[in-house]
Amino acid sequence: MADSIREQIIQAVAARMAVIRTASGYHTDCGQNVSRCIPFTDASHLPRISIWPKSENYTLTASGYLHAQMKLDIEAHSVIGNLPVSVLVEQMLADLLRATGYPPGICSLVDDMTLDSGGVSTYPGVGDRVAATLVSLTVTYQFPFGEP
Repeated sequence: MADSIREQIIQAVAARMAVIRTASGYHTDCGQNVSRCIPFTDASHLPRISIWPKSENYTLTASGYLHAQMKLDIEAHSVIGNLPVSVLVEQMLADLLRATGYPPGICSLVDDMTLDSGGVSTYPGVGDRVAATLVSLTVTYQFPFGEP
């Protein structure tokens, strides 16, 4: 059985995040380690990106299609180096936004995409070695009812 459209979109997001490398013109190398739904626990796997697919909302149309709106969080983590933390998190945020191809651009299955929020929620404390930033998206797509 073929992957669902939702799964294909998540895979496309992961592939887009994997291009985040300084050799490809990005600020960071966060794309060297892309995972799904794995919380940060170990600095030895940095830099990294974790993709968190969330819940969906559906609307059934008269033509028999489901319009789906999937929430998706994308986290980037990196070791704090010589840059000020605020500069590093802004670079990671810029990389995430660029890699999404916003507006839509993740893949041809995406009808629309909105950026719900982005940035750092809590800055690292004194002595912390890791900085993180987050982008929250809503991805809209559709499929015939019963054929996800």
